[in-house]
Amino acid sequence: MCATEGGPIGVFGGTFDPVHKGHIELALQLKQQLGLVQLYLQPANIPPHKADSSASSAERAAMVALAAADTGLEVDLRELQRDGPSYTVDTLGQWRAQLGPERPLCFCVGMDALVQLDSWQRDR
Repeated sequence: MCATEGGPIGVFGGTFDPVHKGHIELALQLKQQLGLVQLYLQPANIPPHKADSSASSAERAAMVALAAADTGLEVDLRELQRDGPSYTVDTLGQWRAQLGPERPLCFCVGMDALVQLDSWQRDR
């Protein structure tokens, strides 16, 4: 996971279609401002609230990896390894199981996703 055990982890989810400088700058600011020991960019496989992506999941993963290179950000591909829509409730459940109940976990999204939060899947 990360070198600093017990420190807060951030997960910045999104479609990243395409990933751009604004995503990276926001992620770096979130990491610093929230005091995160690590921030993971997490591209969605099949985002339930967006029309078809112009780039495939594999292409978006490659773009995110290139954009994150040499920034101190990491990329997490767990949603791309799952079939079907990418529900945040499932993803955060996986993170919580991996990190344990005490490790601070911060989920971050862009404003485009935040304004639709009331329509997200709540439980599975």
